[in-house]
Amino acid sequence: MKNNCRSPLESLNDKLGLPADLLPGIPVIHFYGLFKLEIENYKSIQEFKNHSVGIRTKQHEIYITGKNLQIDLLSEHSMIMSGIIQNIEIR
Repeated sequence: MKNNCRSPLESLNDKLGLPADLLPGIPVIHFYGLFKLEIENYKSIQEFKNHSVGIRTKQHEIYITGKNLQIDLLSEHSMIMSGIIQNIEIR
């Protein structure tokens, strides 16, 4: 099935076989064990509660649910979160 939501740059990147994290502005999520994650290339935080966090990226929204969620580090382009991460949804 063809994905019509992909940008021309993403399609070209796929055809060239390059890693997706080379594209500018594409969100990158790193997991550090079971209780910590880093999100790069976010635009804003839309919602923050100790059980849910909504994050806006250039093309998507990322929703994280869990328990005792907190933001440990926040910079212009990345954030590190910790807590009991139960679900991540990309819309």
